[in-house]
Amino acid sequence: VAYHLTFIVVSHCERGFIHHDTTGTDGKVFNVIIPMEMVDGSPPELIITKFDDDHVKGRLKYQTNVAVLIGDDARHATSE
Repeated sequence: VAYHLTFIVVSHCERGFIHHDTTGTDGKVFNVIIPMEMVDGSPPELIITKFDDDHVKGRLKYQTNVAVLIGDDARHATSE
């Protein structure tokens, strides 16, 4: 069952907003990000932070035919 289906298009981001989409669902809700189009040579598009420290950031580069699964309480942002 899909709780919510959204399409997001980002062409440029000056500053990402670190947030979590869901919290306190006991692992019952998650996001699946499926990149539909990518730009060759672009920097990583997604920031995922350490759960207890927004200053520790990992950057993820989307890949063709690879989805990203983000679980409950996962803090993330569009990369700058």
